[in-house]
Amino acid sequence: FAGGPWNNYVTHGIATMAEALRAAPGSLGLCTGNGGFTTKHALGLYATEPPSGGFRHAVTQAEADAEAGPARGVAPDDHDGPVTVEAYTVMHDRDGRPEVAIVAALLPDGRRTWGTARDDATMATLVGDEGVGRAARRHRDGRVELL
Repeated sequence: FAGGPWNNYVTHGIATMAEALRAAPGSLGLCTGNGGFTTKHALGLYATEPPSGGFRHAVTQAEADAEAGPARGVAPDDHDGPVTVEAYTVMHDRDGRPEVAIVAALLPDGRRTWGTARDDATMATLVGDEGVGRAARRHRDGRVELL
């Protein structure tokens, strides 16, 4: 079961990164992973040389909490109106074509809502340009349309 969801998913990527770094002395590599329901995120920065200041460990939760800003409420699922794109990802099919964009968006009052886009124009914009901060409309059916 090693290497599957919730169980050692990133070790294969770390091993592959180690091979790539060995082939390129002086290089750096970044591996990231998430666990469970994306509530935990981990990263590893790897290099072919040790850091000049030695290994450092820091607990940065207090700083992250201070940067997070106020808690945001969740908008009703049937919201129909203007939103601002907060974050997004574009999922691709097995042939590498964009299939669906999953969008987290903020209402004018700061509440968060979710939506999707499947039209080619929106997905091309989100893949080719930066979508964060873009004005959009979330339709009652959950569809998001960039303005």
